[in-house]
Amino acid sequence: MNVLIIEDERPGAERLASMLQSIDPAINICGFVESVEDGVQWFSQNQLPALVFMDIELSDGNCFQLLKRINPACGIIFTTSYNEFALEAFNYNSIAYLTKPIRKDELRKSIEKFNGFKELFEHKPAVYQQLLPSLYKRDRFLVKRGQKYLSVLMEEVAYFYSEGKIVFLVSWHGVKYVLDYTLDDLEGMVDPRQFYRASRAFIIHLKSVISFENDVNSRLRVAVQPSIDREILVSREKASDFKEWMGR
Repeated sequence: MNVLIIEDERPGAERLASMLQSIDPAINICGFVESVEDGVQWFSQNQLPALVFMDIELSDGNCFQLLKRINPACGIIFTTSYNEFALEAFNYNSIAYLTKPIRKDELRKSIEKFNGFKELFEHKPAVYQQLLPSLYKRDRFLVKRGQKYLSVLMEEVAYFYSEGKIVFLVSWHGVKYVLDYTLDDLEGMVDPRQFYRASRAFIIHLKSVISFENDVNSRLRVAVQPSIDREILVSREKASDFKEWMGR
């Protein structure tokens, strides 16, 4: 199993590598990364590892800045000296959140947890590779409302939409939150069986669709709940794909 270690202190990275290989000699440390920029470069030039151990504080920023740029479809185990980032960590493909100094028993449990995913598909590698991204779709978002930070579960999301350069999450109760992501980012974070990129400005949940109808240009005009005072138009080119998605 290929494992990448992202850690700005090399002695700490090497200690972690040693612990990992003592737990499972089959683990191959495929690289060490110390900064956000080095991380972007590493992921652009190398095959995706099975698992990443990621320190939160890096030499030129933090790991969330890196994740917003790469959004890798692999398991992530966060390592940090602080507990304050735990909530945000769950916005990503988090297998575990380990506080330093890392205990070997906790490290072993996190590896076993990750291996549990792989064992489900060990006899069907093609299926595993196909389903891996959906296994790690995020299950919540960290949002800000006023001066407070809140965690909104994915199951509470009716749709996302953009207005200018601002992206909003709308809950089933009609509550609107600002998100620090683009719709392109979000498209890679949601389950495509549940969410659909209806247009450049909307990603909608299957259950939010009340009805849809053809317009004069063979596009589909979609009505959603909670209602919104904006048109949601699926292009003529995507109309049949949208209907197929709705009928699954």
